[in-house]
Amino acid sequence: MQSGALSKTATVTFDRGAAAIVQDPPTRPPEPAAGGQFGSAISMTNGTIVVGIPGRSLVRTFARNGRAWIAAGDLSPPLGASARFGASVSLNGEVLIVGAPGVAVADRGSAHIFERQGGVWMVKYSTTTDVSAGDDQLGYAVAISGGRAVVGGPTRGDLAPVRAYLRTTAGTWQLDATIASPDQQASDLFGAALALRGTSAIVGAPLADGGSPSTTSSGQVYVFDRTTSWTQTALLEPAVRGATDQFGASVALELIGAEQVLVVGAPFEAGATLDDPQSDAVHDSGAAYVFRRTGTGPWAQEAYLKPSNRGVMFNFGAAVAIADGLIAIGAPGEDSCAPGVDPAVMPGCNDAGAVFVFEHTAEGWREVAYLKTAAVHSQDVFGRGLALTPNFLVAGAPNDDGAGSADEIDGGIAFPFH
Repeated sequence: MQSGALSKTATVTFDRGAAAIVQDPPTRPPEPAAGGQFGSAISMTNGTIVVGIPGRSLVRTFARNGRAWIAAGDLSPPLGASARFGASVSLNGEVLIVGAPGVAVADRGSAHIFERQGGVWMVKYSTTTDVSAGDDQLGYAVAISGGRAVVGGPTRGDLAPVRAYLRTTAGTWQLDATIASPDQQASDLFGAALALRGTSAIVGAPLADGGSPSTTSSGQVYVFDRTTSWTQTALLEPAVRGATDQFGASVALELIGAEQVLVVGAPFEAGATLDDPQSDAVHDSGAAYVFRRTGTGPWAQEAYLKPSNRGVMFNFGAAVAIADGLIAIGAPGEDSCAPGVDPAVMPGCNDAGAVFVFEHTAEGWREVAYLKTAAVHSQDVFGRGLALTPNFLVAGAPNDDGAGSADEIDGGIAFPFH
């Protein structure tokens, strides 16, 4: 791997097999930025980045221009939207869904579907039309794929917090179904993390008491497939469970031909090494798990991932993304002060954050990059938000204070790579 000193406009490359990944200039929030938490939610295609700014109830879009990503417009919440618009975002082609879960359990939350027509984002559907009441924080998690979308409201107590939406042949969006499982409990946070590809939906329930006998808040992940209706086809747990691991706090799904590859984060897992996941020696260090299935066959766990730099409360697995044989995993609690790509570890910057990239090889999944921001600061939580395509990676540092002025405190920055 190649590495070098970073500045916020520097170019740094590292090997990815025969390819190289380059850090681009960072993307920034609109001013004043303070409290916006720009970068806590990110989604992208190869030509567009969408970044949530939930502290200001805004979403900013960026378009690629040479090596830079240029601000291309801001989206504001439609009439009737809840607070924290932009807390979750999911982009698929020219269609975007944005969650607005509100600020407290008392908020019912909402989600909003936009379509880009002639370069302009137009609101096409808001869940406020089909949700009459509740305290579910609907919009906490969202995912969209093709003409389908799913929206999570994990604090709801009626055991049906995930809603599925469908784009009709007439081009309008409508509620298709509610997705639930007979196994879930009201306190599981069922729907706190979502992934959707084709007719497969992945639902994380990080506070579920998994296994038999049950393990408190070890977490579970549900798989639903749709033929004529949404049906639960699998309930996934890691090979080794631990209390409060919160397996399912983040999920990402990729289709590779007839295969599906699923990545699941467990940011409070405490295993010390790859060889000893039962040790519980490094609390809240975090882990990620890779599962695979072919067609409608059974899911099998194929990897248990830990980063090269792991420590107490690093929360590796708080965010995950997958594309084209690469997995990116955020560890927003990581504490090294050293900037750059694959730097020597220098502890002391609590919650500075890091992103680790893994590549699939003939020998399995191996770490190929350890990414830090250009100028490392405590509490930036770099890696809280992540997006990945075959050509680009974007990682958010939502508590980054920018230049440090009062109007930039916790404003946030997102760092693109290609």
